[in-house]
Amino acid sequence: MITSKKCSKSDIMRIRNFLSSTYDSFPEKGNWLIDRLNFTFTVSRIINGVSEEEYCNRIRLFMEDDKIISIVNTEGENRGEAFFQISDFNVEDELLSEMFNFVDSDLMITQNGKKVVYLAINSNAEKIKKYAEKRGYTKENWSEITSKKNVQFKNKIKLPKGYRLSSALQTTAEQRAICHSFAFGYHDKPEIIKRSIKGQEQLKQMPDYNPKYDIQVVERSGNVVAFANMWWDAHNKFGILEPVGTHPDHRKLGLAKAAIYHAENLIAEEGAKFVYVGSNQPFYKRIGFYEVSEDLIYKFEKNILNY
Repeated sequence: MITSKKCSKSDIMRIRNFLSSTYDSFPEKGNWLIDRLNFTFTVSRIINGVSEEEYCNRIRLFMEDDKIISIVNTEGENRGEAFFQISDFNVEDELLSEMFNFVDSDLMITQNGKKVVYLAINSNAEKIKKYAEKRGYTKENWSEITSKKNVQFKNKIKLPKGYRLSSALQTTAEQRAICHSFAFGYHDKPEIIKRSIKGQEQLKQMPDYNPKYDIQVVERSGNVVAFANMWWDAHNKFGILEPVGTHPDHRKLGLAKAAIYHAENLIAEEGAKFVYVGSNQPFYKRIGFYEVSEDLIYKFEKNILNY
């Protein structure tokens, strides 16, 4: 019998374990990888002023004999986004119905005078796509791409004069947060920077976080000017980059590439064969990444009077 329950903070690691254990159920990436849960539960959530309770309230766990068989979640920012984490692509109709019901009733937001939600569905999940269309969901003209790189050789690293590699073992949460704020365009918002610092501190509490894989590039003055954080899924033997960025004044110098290469070298020593990144930007393709997975975005909307 399928049952469901609201997520609590104690369930976050259960979700993490589900994401890792179901990786082999798909021909390529099917669910979130562990980096996204770790990062959204800490840095993303805190930057956006979302409490742990609010984050958990937007997650529903579906169980069978107390075992998680699927999850509906968001990134916790109340932007009308929804994601399915599943055991495999052949989801039973009864379970699909319950998952869609939660999306339609709990995750829609008001936008342009209507209630809307944007659901990410893996491009290979044919049954889920057809089910969504029957319920009135329509495919948008954008998607989320995941890319992959094989890690086979030790990368040679070059940095311009005046820059050096470091890690979160030597840098502070404030240094990392300030660089993040410049890289992602909120450096003129002091309140958000304060939250970002708190998020960086909270990130260190996640069991998957390893400060030696959180790589920074530092300039002569000691400021962090680029970063690449590598997550290591030890069960599946691969890495995931999240986040990666460079201060605008230090771009086009190969700094982020150097940070990524160093992080790749470190996990290669652990036995990693490949690395994922949630992007298909040309930058990643130039350093060896290739597209492997696409999550299509389906939109559902209702008139507020009918909601």
